[in-house]
Amino acid sequence: MDRIIRWYNTNRKLVWRTIIVAVAIIILIQLLNKFTRDRNNSEINISNVTEKETTNSIVMADDKSVISGESISKSQTNLLKTLDEFAEYCNNGDIDNAYGLLSEDCKNEMYKTKEVFEMSYYNQIFNEKRNISVENWIGNIYKVKYRQDALSTGVYDENAIQDYITIIRDENNEAKLNINGYIGKEKVSASKQNNYITAKVTETDVYMDYQTYTFEITNNSDKTILLSNPNKDSSMYIQDKNGMQYESYTHEISLAELKILPKETRKLTIKYYSKYGSNKKINSIMFSKIILDYDSYSIDNDNYNNYGTIEIKL
Repeated sequence: MDRIIRWYNTNRKLVWRTIIVAVAIIILIQLLNKFTRDRNNSEINISNVTEKETTNSIVMADDKSVISGESISKSQTNLLKTLDEFAEYCNNGDIDNAYGLLSEDCKNEMYKTKEVFEMSYYNQIFNEKRNISVENWIGNIYKVKYRQDALSTGVYDENAIQDYITIIRDENNEAKLNINGYIGKEKVSASKQNNYITAKVTETDVYMDYQTYTFEITNNSDKTILLSNPNKDSSMYIQDKNGMQYESYTHEISLAELKILPKETRKLTIKYYSKYGSNKKINSIMFSKIILDYDSYSIDNDNYNNYGTIEIKL
């Protein structure tokens, strides 16, 4: 016993240092375990919200809609498998299969070929492996954040590349993706006719930041007409159920596109400043200052006053 006491007195500092270090390690382990439990509770991995096997390439930041606050349904979580596959293919450089998960509308409107998809989307985001977090926006629209993979790069960066991806079912009931803020296409059947013009609306493409409408415009008169002068004013707009008006992107459309010869029918797509809203309903399209005699207008547009108007109810 005396020997133990002498040893303790001789090594007292070393003994207490060892005890303090051991206690610190135990506390640190407990804190790390608590942090891991808390993170697992706040970030729900897709494997916990779907009955199907997944590749676990995405992490759900929350299972509630940002807009409505409602929890996503079982059918929505099942559809997430497609988004998870897309993330896996992209991170593994499998461009063929990633492109194959895009909807036909998304391909036709944004990425007509695999090469365009690779150059315009894949190369811009997946120039390195990404950590991918997903948050339900509304319905089957998801806010997706692509971050650097800190484990592979050794660098943690708060900045993220952001996208909105919509999951749809195609005509074969297969889940497909609309990426890069593209929400989807809707067929439209609406028209209006008067003495000088027939305007038909055939479809609309909805994006997070804007909306386009495609028209078939027929000039019924014997004079060249101009739907609007994009260099002078914005007289083409859409209007929602609350009376809010959204003007056209006049800088993206040329005078030649808006000029229609006598008896000519022209297909025309016009983009409007209309951000996506789940409750937004566009109920009319207006051409409010149609130039009915372009030849006269081109000679003296300051004193010209022969205008027409047409409103298409949707």
